[in-house]
Amino acid sequence: PNRYLYTSRRACGVASIGTREALYDYFASAVGSYEGTARHLFRTRLSIDIEEDENISLPKDVERVKALCDRYYDRIMHSVREESEAYGKYLRSVIKDDEAYQVVDLGYSGSIQTYLAQFLHRKLDGLYLVCSKDPKPLKIGCECESLYTFRDSWEQTIFLRNSLMLESM
Repeated sequence: PNRYLYTSRRACGVASIGTREALYDYFASAVGSYEGTARHLFRTRLSIDIEEDENISLPKDVERVKALCDRYYDRIMHSVREESEAYGKYLRSVIKDDEAYQVVDLGYSGSIQTYLAQFLHRKLDGLYLVCSKDPKPLKIGCECESLYTFRDSWEQTIFLRNSLMLESM
């Protein structure tokens, strides 16, 4: 029987942070573009409160965000450990070690598949409606297939251009 795993890029992304480099990578790749204050960024993405309230623009200010990660590293990792424990408990209630699983999603870059594979320490295949030209799961040895292929630009890849509409359905 099929099982549905309720997750989000933020939930599995934060849960998979285990090192300083993984934390940096989370902001460099998972957050994508962001315009707002550092305080809001760290509150919404890591559930921690920081004092800094300057404006941040990602990906342009990724080095400033890394410096804030260094400054608050212990507090961040405490929050990450708490979320990781809760997320692991949830995953263990759904995923059994002796069964095979695949991620099925509309697509884009395969972040959820990548984070789940890293968190579970196992390879997961992914099936997508469409993927970007450089899906993340391939970089960690996971399979990633899509029904449609990325064209030369986002404008030519209709499913990616309209993915937010598809996700809302």
